[in-house]
Amino acid sequence: MAHRLIQDLGQLAVLLIFASSPASGETILPYDVISYSLSVRIDFEKSPEAGLSYRHLYSPLNKMEGEATITLRNATSEPLHEISLIFNRLLSPGEILVNDEVLEFHSVLSRLKGREAQQVLHVTAVLQQPLQAGDDTKLLVRYGGQLVGYPESGMLYVRETLDPDFTILRSETFCYPLAAFPTLDSTMTSVRTDVFDQELKVMVPTGHVAVNGGRYLGVEEEDGKSTYTYASHEPESTILISIAPYRLITVGSHRIYHFKDSADGAKKLTRLLEQAMELLKSWLGPPPLESGLVIAEIPEFFGSQAGPLIIQTSGAFRNPEQYGEFYHELSHLWNPKDIDPKPSRWNEGLAMFLQILVETRLSESADLDTGLQKTFEHLKKRLSANDDLIAMAMIDYGKNEVTGLSYLMGQLLFGVLREMVGENALLDFLARYSLEHQKSGSRDVDFAAELVEALGEDTAIVMDQWFLKSGSAKKILEAESWEDLRGQYTSRQ
Repeated sequence: MAHRLIQDLGQLAVLLIFASSPASGETILPYDVISYSLSVRIDFEKSPEAGLSYRHLYSPLNKMEGEATITLRNATSEPLHEISLIFNRLLSPGEILVNDEVLEFHSVLSRLKGREAQQVLHVTAVLQQPLQAGDDTKLLVRYGGQLVGYPESGMLYVRETLDPDFTILRSETFCYPLAAFPTLDSTMTSVRTDVFDQELKVMVPTGHVAVNGGRYLGVEEEDGKSTYTYASHEPESTILISIAPYRLITVGSHRIYHFKDSADGAKKLTRLLEQAMELLKSWLGPPPLESGLVIAEIPEFFGSQAGPLIIQTSGAFRNPEQYGEFYHELSHLWNPKDIDPKPSRWNEGLAMFLQILVETRLSESADLDTGLQKTFEHLKKRLSANDDLIAMAMIDYGKNEVTGLSYLMGQLLFGVLREMVGENALLDFLARYSLEHQKSGSRDVDFAAELVEALGEDTAIVMDQWFLKSGSAKKILEAESWEDLRGQYTSRQ
């Protein structure tokens, strides 16, 4: 059974590769970004007195100025005559140059194909000399304007403005020019797979701190302005900068930036950081990091994320019941990068599983089965309310844009696998998979096939039911409880 499933998975991998290959030049990125130097200035001029109840309404009026120097390589076999760039809908270029020569460019406000509720500014810069196959060019883009998020597009966490209390610059808002076409496939391919060296300079009013996960090269103070400089440790596919009047706690090589009102919680979180990292390292091996962690607090609903800079919502700083959210983001440090065009995000389910596993070790009040029972109840309720979800395999969650369900279904999947093979065997496999795929990245079918090959025939049945097909939904709906469900997968060792 296990061998046959592995063969099926291999065939599926080939099919997915061809199915995801774009049919037109608009979804293939014709150039690689080799390096990216970004300099931005934000003044927060529209900042009325702190006590004003509607103070936040002013922040969309603030403006930013940016200068991006992008080294591009023609990755095709044909000359390129123009470069396509994507901006936030309220930003626009003032000047684009190559070799000190000003380029003609055209811009149009466009709906992002594949996510039509999201509007972007599509800019096409016309090269004076064609860029030959394999050659590099250096594009200098001066741009500016206002910045707003995209909650109306369905990305509810992308709600940023240029707010003096908290501002975040990240790829989701196209706050820096992205070398891509105005399609969801093109932009997502760019931010997932196109890695580049980074140099960052961020000028903000003194009293504000600009935080990035790269090498901190210092801050210069002049005329009430602070300019922070960073360089990436290694090539990254996105730029992420968090800005606020932060306080800093340093523990060894780790840096934690927190809001003034979170000082006590940040100290507690600092102690838990050391304990949680030691526990995760004992399970998964050393994290693929070349430096200490950089963690920045962000407001609720802005979306915690892990990477060279871990951004963590305030709840984990202020509420002991939400410490699990912090463990969740820490566990993501071991995740290989998803390289499927629309991945299932099984790693979110794994992070949910690991966060509760860490909680059971660090908190006397946490219990694994109690936590999985809550997930079981929540998931059963969601499945009962939506017949389409019942018939959907987890591997297709990305394609159907329901990856939020991966948090729940994935957590129960790893709970079931733990029942079948034991905790140590499961964690040993996850450690090996993480190590082996850190450079190459991970495809959903690779993960499923390698898990089955490593953990045996019983897991082939589970991955077939829970990942490749939709049989798990029926099992969840028919089960009375998590205890009832897990009893069907008791270890046969």
